[in-house]
Amino acid sequence: MTGTKRRFRCDFLLLFMGIGLSVYPMLFNKTYFAEDGNAGLAEYKKHSPDLVITDLSMPQLDGLSMIKLIKRINQDAKIICISGHNEAKSIKDCKMLNCGYIVKPINSSVLFKVINEVI
Repeated sequence: MTGTKRRFRCDFLLLFMGIGLSVYPMLFNKTYFAEDGNAGLAEYKKHSPDLVITDLSMPQLDGLSMIKLIKRINQDAKIICISGHNEAKSIKDCKMLNCGYIVKPINSSVLFKVINEVI
């Protein structure tokens, strides 16, 4: 993802650690980070970002449970699920909640494609 000039005109909440953390602030107007699902839900309530990108596997509150809670707050919330597993059930669960889905490892072309589909 380095070297890209692309910028999305939206606020963004990132809910996983380690993957391109320094790049995302260059891509989005405002970037918020959370280390687990509970913190992510709190950040969502506080900032109402235009886009949420979350790992499905997180401590305290898993990604899918957090997504369901966010969708109770805002049924139209734009969310992308990230997973290290290409599991049909996880993909189906995310798609049923109108979320995008990306399997790790993430590359910039797939990320941009899914962001454009979601927003």
